[in-house]
Amino acid sequence: MSWQIAVLGLGIGMSVGASGVGAGVLTAPILILLGVHPTIAVGTDLVYSGVTKLVGTARNAALHLVDPRWLAWMVGGGVPGAVAGTLATGLLGHDAGRVVRVALGIVLIVAAVAIVFKDGLARRGWVARGDLVARRPSWVAAAGAAIGFLVGLTSAGSGSLFMILLMVCSSLSAERAVATDIATGAAVTVGAGLLHLAAGTVNLPLAANLLAGSIPGILLGGRLAGRVPVVPLRYGVAVLVLLGGIRTL
Repeated sequence: MSWQIAVLGLGIGMSVGASGVGAGVLTAPILILLGVHPTIAVGTDLVYSGVTKLVGTARNAALHLVDPRWLAWMVGGGVPGAVAGTLATGLLGHDAGRVVRVALGIVLIVAAVAIVFKDGLARRGWVARGDLVARRPSWVAAAGAAIGFLVGLTSAGSGSLFMILLMVCSSLSAERAVATDIATGAAVTVGAGLLHLAAGTVNLPLAANLLAGSIPGILLGGRLAGRVPVVPLRYGVAVLVLLGGIRTL
């Protein structure tokens, strides 16, 4: 099934590159529907997403697009939260698969709403009054911890939910918000992915096959971003994510 998984990675990579929708909300539910155990699907998705986002972060850091203040506070809360979420799957024992599946379904439904919400904010050019990290940095860390916990438990939500936090509570430009979101997602998913790797809940050949397709897919999607109508594409992906969440439940 290696070439089919690579094609899946290609499609997800193109979607991420063209629309900005995170890989986490698409990959894990598809893997579960293909018969992969929920815990393995989450661990594999975290490693796959982490590597993908590290590539994007390297590019954005070279262009000085990542905001260090927001990155520090979101990662400061997000990484411990992701570690707690990952450890929680181990403490659940035999119930882990069922709990992860239900939690993933709920997060996917929230992420679908977040995708639409994010697009609406961007379309209206809305930005927050002031900057929360300058006024209440501990609140940013607390929000990061909550999102990180969900990411560690389900692998989904790092892109959409951190992006909503940035768009609602920061005064960053859209380009810098996206770059900071990707960098935060990279730190959170890599941290949680390493724990899953140590716990043996990562299918490395599966992750490699996904990356084989997703890396060229992201590059191709990025080139198509200016040519494909992004708003209809994002809404289409949001519908797919919503259906995936309902089906996962």
